Amino acid sequence: MKNINYNIDLDEFKINTNSNIDKPVSICIHVSNSCNLKCAYCLSSSDKNKKRLALNNINDLIDILTRYFPLRIVISGGEPLLYENIVELISKLKSSNNIVILSTNATIDITLYPELLELVDWFDISLHGVTAEDYRKTRNSDAFQTVVKNIKILTEHKIRVCLNYLIHKENLYSLDSFFEVAKNLRINKVRLANLIQEGSALETDLLPISTIEEFEYISNISEKYENDFKKIVLPAFKKQKVVKNGYFVIEPFDDLKSNKFIRSFYSNIETNLKNHYILFNGYEKY
Repeated sequence: MKNINYNIDLDEFKINTNSNIDKPVSICIHVSNSCNLKCAYCLSSSDKNKKRLALNNINDLIDILTRYFPLRIVISGGEPLLYENIVELISKLKSSNNIVILSTNATIDITLYPELLELVDWFDISLHGVTAEDYRKTRNSDAFQTVVKNIKILTEHKIRVCLNYLIHKENLYSLDSFFEVAKNLRINKVRLANLIQEGSALETDLLPISTIEEFEYISNISEKYENDFKKIVLPAFKKQKVVKNGYFVIEPFDDLKSNKFIRSFYSNIETNLKNHYILFNGYEKY
């Protein structure tokens, strides 16, 4: 694709924003809205109306993706490892030479899916805690050691891992400890995100970071570790409208008049990619 370069070792796009993009750059597939955690900060709810990508519609989805061939495909949920056809789906995606990223909470034993160790290009994992106790506070789960064990298995297999860490006022000054944990786990990339007060986060006492001093603290701590990771992504100080041309997401759980859709992440995407606003209906209730 013209005007776009993708670095797989950083999972990073460089896009000439002065040019129109002629097809999707990245497509995120939410294979199900079912999750095995009840996180305090979750932006959405799960399990109320369970939906998943129907098995008999996987081939239709593959046909659409093959036609438009995005540079990468992100598999997400809910928790995608709960989707019983996850290996079949990713196998078919990889047969078309797609870059595949699996976004998971890593609370399920990864050795149950040995094929994924060969198929997935990046594992995108959230570790919102530096100890089992911290993890339990935000994830309402005792799976901290399972997550760490899974990460070790992935890094031992030389598989790329991005580790996500949600920052709020309560854990801000544990950031140094998080970087030490990530360094010891031999993580490739770290992504720091600020808490968003939406969804379940509205029902907790957790508060997002908000002052210049807090963001400067994050920046200063991150600089200490910049040589330990291939990339560190910092949270933005202000909520910005950033145009990400070519980013699409397929979701099974939007309440729309038509179930046929790919919804863009950003409002003006239809203008930039009007001819590639794909419609897809492949989800079932269960």
